Amino acid sequence: MKQENKHLLESLMEINRQKAEEVRKLQNRKIEEDDRFLKEFERVKKEIISPVMEDVGRQLERYGHVCDIVLQEEIQDQDGKIRNASIALYIFPEGKRGWRFDSIPSVVFYGIKFSRKVWIHRSTMVPAQGGAVGAVGEFSLEELSSDFVEHKIMDCLQDIFV
Repeated sequence: MKQENKHLLESLMEINRQKAEEVRKLQNRKIEEDDRFLKEFERVKKEIISPVMEDVGRQLERYGHVCDIVLQEEIQDQDGKIRNASIALYIFPEGKRGWRFDSIPSVVFYGIKFSRKVWIHRSTMVPAQGGAVGAVGEFSLEELSSDFVEHKIMDCLQDIFV
């Protein structure tokens, strides 16, 4: 190979190496930011959302309803599908257990690392009555105060019980 082409090739490979290094750094930064988001979501689940759900559950039990709170960490299943981190409040109307979770009222907070947002999803499905399922909205972790969480859950309960 001619000397000038060797220099050109060397220059091209250096540029390529630098670009690959930049991509690696960006990927590592994204992984770190995703991990930070998930850790913060886990904290918010335990310190803010769960206590509100527990309190709402106790109040609903006074009226004969039974509630389950289900916490889920983010996992990747054997097919490579990601199941988002979440916390769910499932309500068994009139204390009647035995229904599948997709057949009863619920409020679920999902931590979505790709958007670094929390999605709230609700179901007003009541056995033998029907209902609706859908998104409530997408929010930042900073928006999730105890008052905010309680307000969103109460909005859902209003749709479930009215």
